[in-house]
Amino acid sequence: CTIIAAVSARRALELCKRFGDRAREGETLATLGVIHAALGLYDQAAEHYAAALDLLDGTGSRWAYADCLVHAGACDVRRGHASGLDMIAEGARQAAAIGARYVEVHARLARAEAATRAGDARTAADDAAIAAAAARQATLAGFEAIALARQAAATAALGQQGRVLVHRHEGRAPGRIDDAAQLAQHALPAALAHVRGLVARAAAHEHLGARQQHLLDRSV
Repeated sequence: CTIIAAVSARRALELCKRFGDRAREGETLATLGVIHAALGLYDQAAEHYAAALDLLDGTGSRWAYADCLVHAGACDVRRGHASGLDMIAEGARQAAAIGARYVEVHARLARAEAATRAGDARTAADDAAIAAAAARQATLAGFEAIALARQAAATAALGQQGRVLVHRHEGRAPGRIDDAAQLAQHALPAALAHVRGLVARAAAHEHLGARQQHLLDRSV
């Protein structure tokens, strides 16, 4: 499916260039970035994102530009570049300015993932919780499932960290740490089992659906 998507995107890119549609050319380059990132080819993805941002910046496609900023930032974080967090933050700021809830939730999830990679479970849990609430309000079921899974994982990590600290100091863990650890241990397996089948299908569907709706809105 990924190969088919890449072939289709490259074909679309050729058509956009032929007809001089710079806005959709930028959006298609961003899609190629998403595809390469999904394959773990982050350097190639970064190149597509950079080219997309250059085009979108001059077309007035604010939704697509903000969305691409978040994707590019998340990609840079995976490449080990801390500056990616600044791109995510800027994408979130621009999304908030135009009411792009999808992009705002995406930015929160990207921040949560970055915090997880950095070993900051508290920030990851907080961002995931905010993303879950926002996704629920915006009826973005796929993103809500991802956010809940990341929140559960971060909460479990916090519980483990609390147990290590208690062991080192030979004391008793605060009740909230014990409660969080026990809750995570019981909730995480059930949460993962419940959302595993939803995450890939729903998130991918919403990502494509949001892009398609954005293109339809622009064509009216």
